[in-house]
Amino acid sequence: MRRDDIDPRTLVDYALRLDIGRRLGFLLDTFDAGPARQLERLQDRLTASYEILDPLLPDEGTFLARWRLKVNIDH
Repeated sequence: MRRDDIDPRTLVDYALRLDIGRRLGFLLDTFDAGPARQLERLQDRLTASYEILDPLLPDEGTFLARWRLKVNIDH
């Protein structure tokens, strides 16, 4: 998939419905693929707790306050 083919608004809509907004926000930030307004929509829904970026990997890594994620992958 090419970056120009992504509709960030629709992608954020789906992420919010599926409760994966913080993970999508992290990815959009990492790849500089999301417009500021869509990133703000994702950040507006963050809670105070942290989640693991990849729940299938061990619970170890660094905390990323911007998305309230524990980044347990190499990026």
